[in-house]
Amino acid sequence: MYAFNLIGATAGSVFTGFVLLPLMGAQRTLVLLSFVNVLAAGMLWYRSDALRSLRTAAGVTAVIIPITVFMPPNMLGLLFT
Repeated sequence: MYAFNLIGATAGSVFTGFVLLPLMGAQRTLVLLSFVNVLAAGMLWYRSDALRSLRTAAGVTAVIIPITVFMPPNMLGLLFT
């Protein structure tokens, strides 16, 4: 289990540093990886029986975040100022 964690952490760091950052820039990479975290949380909520009421909130969040990821940079700057 620890070996898989180590391999995943190493691969994620290398992929982020050498692919995502040069390709998308720091701000968009941060937004994209935040979306991935929210998506993972949404999947866990969806599979959880205790938190069924949060499925709608997770779905709305999963729709809104990609809009910010693929938004033109000048519009993204307006959101964060």
